[in-house]
Amino acid sequence: MNIPDNKLNNKTNQLSISKLFEVEYDAPFVLLIISLIFASFRPDRLLPGGEVLMYFPTIIVVILFFYWLKIPQKTLNNYQTKLFIAFVILMVLHIPFVKNYGFAKAIVKGFFIYGVTSFLFTVQFINTPGKIIKYIKLMVILKVFVAVLGIVGKGKVDLPVLRDENDFCLLMNIYLPFAYFLGQQEENRSKKFLYYAIAGIFIIGNITSFSRGGFLGLVAVGLYMFYKSKRKAVAVIIMLVFGLVIFFAAPQTYWDEINTIKTEGSSEGTGKIRIESWKAGWKMFLDHPLFGVGPGNFGPWFPDYYPFNPGKMWGRVVHSLYFTLIPEMGLVGIFLFIGMLRGNYKDHSYISSFEEKRVETSASLNYYNKNLDKAEKTIKTLQYLSMAYFGAMLAYLSTGTFISVLWYSYFWQLTAFWIVTANAARQVEKEALCYQMKRTLKKNNTT
Repeated sequence: MNIPDNKLNNKTNQLSISKLFEVEYDAPFVLLIISLIFASFRPDRLLPGGEVLMYFPTIIVVILFFYWLKIPQKTLNNYQTKLFIAFVILMVLHIPFVKNYGFAKAIVKGFFIYGVTSFLFTVQFINTPGKIIKYIKLMVILKVFVAVLGIVGKGKVDLPVLRDENDFCLLMNIYLPFAYFLGQQEENRSKKFLYYAIAGIFIIGNITSFSRGGFLGLVAVGLYMFYKSKRKAVAVIIMLVFGLVIFFAAPQTYWDEINTIKTEGSSEGTGKIRIESWKAGWKMFLDHPLFGVGPGNFGPWFPDYYPFNPGKMWGRVVHSLYFTLIPEMGLVGIFLFIGMLRGNYKDHSYISSFEEKRVETSASLNYYNKNLDKAEKTIKTLQYLSMAYFGAMLAYLSTGTFISVLWYSYFWQLTAFWIVTANAARQVEKEALCYQMKRTLKKNNTT
């Protein structure tokens, strides 16, 4: 049976459009899902005899790297990706000139294994709205397991970068807006309740950590979530429920610890040490303004700038995202980092613009007619995910004021998520425009 060209083209267009909203479980995406599950449960560290699996993540990275090499057209032209590559090159160029080669090499090696590969694979392989939504929803649900481990362990988890209460609290703050905004966009009541319940678990995890910086980050994220909520009356009720969770979950010792923000300040205790460390970082930057002292090399330089018992300060971190970036990467690194932040904000603004054209865009796709609601819901979910990224970035930047988290994966992961989400939104808009033009031309030809 011969199909007329116009019907064949229409069918081809619909198939192309359908791929935007369906989840295609190709090999790289499946490997990323497996890696995500493994990273959440870490059987090599948490289960007896799990040591036999310690190289499993590396094997997945190697396989994914070969898949990445095979792709002729790599997703590298994005604004943030170019800055990210420049940032990595700057890190590598530092190595021959740093004061402590071992520290710099360790940072760069870890960053390549956990940062660079994750960034490139996310941008390349999580490349449709369906994949993005599926991956992030699974990621948030899996973090419940880590949250429960932290609550039981009183803010400590036997996993990389989570053995300290402040690090665990940062993780809870970052994933709180993910759970909240997934609940906001969900229309099914049971699923909505599930995500709000997960948000409550993350809040309890925050409290369990007894982190003062984490408390300030929680306040910042809470205000942002309320500000971006569409239905303020409902948001007030949800925030009151979260407030009750904090009231009943937080013992008096928690509030005593938080109160030391005022009583201790910058004149005594850890507050004084932190302020003096920041001053040392600033002086270090002034002496090495252009390129900084190199990744991981704040610690080796620290005794030269710390006035009190400097001999005990060798190798210590500065306890601040900003005063790690400023002295270690200099002006070049600062501008690259700010450039990535700017690119993320531009992507967020673009995705937010779909609020006004969501219905029109989904209707233009004419996605099998009966599935227009699905297309519209997908576009809506992408918007809410961008809000989640913004809230998570706010958590990272605020909580990170008091934690040395520059070399953790969070910032680079959120940047990759913004890239793929903005690319997916542009893909949807492009398909809608092309399909609408073809339908208009077809209509004009028939008349």
